[in-house]
Amino acid sequence: MPSFEFKVLSPSGADGLIYLGSTTYLPDEPASSQLVNIASLILGQNGIWGDLLKVSEQGVERFHKLLGLYKQVRDDITLSSPICTGVVGGSPEIHEKINAANGRGAVIVFTAAPGTYRYVTSNSVVQQFFAVEGVSVSFDDRQRAVLTLTFTEAGAKCVFFGADVEALTVL
Repeated sequence: MPSFEFKVLSPSGADGLIYLGSTTYLPDEPASSQLVNIASLILGQNGIWGDLLKVSEQGVERFHKLLGLYKQVRDDITLSSPICTGVVGGSPEIHEKINAANGRGAVIVFTAAPGTYRYVTSNSVVQQFFAVEGVSVSFDDRQRAVLTLTFTEAGAKCVFFGADVEALTVL
């Protein structure tokens, strides 16, 4: 999501800028925090900000893997019409971004509390997928994904449809 600046011309001739929005996320650990931030980035936020040199090797690998998978389906996510279930900050808060033309995209789920949740995608999906830990995926007779998401704490889960983990470059 781009940030915007507007030039303000004052009567006194002193020009200024009004900055209207950029959302950045810290890459700080633990892994659960990183996953929430990555999930938010996938939904269109702006970037990572913070002490990147202090991110552990496992954290760097997590960002590399999940953002690499996202890049494989980002055009499909952009072309899709968002389907949102639940309220922001609720449990669960679900964002389906599946391209109806080809079944590729992502489902992002946030929750504010532990629990197990079930979600069936509105769109049919391709059967090649990657899901983070705590997500099981099956398919119904209409080729929709049936997700069972288990949260041991508040957090986020990501499922990428049409992304190939084998295609990622090694760090």
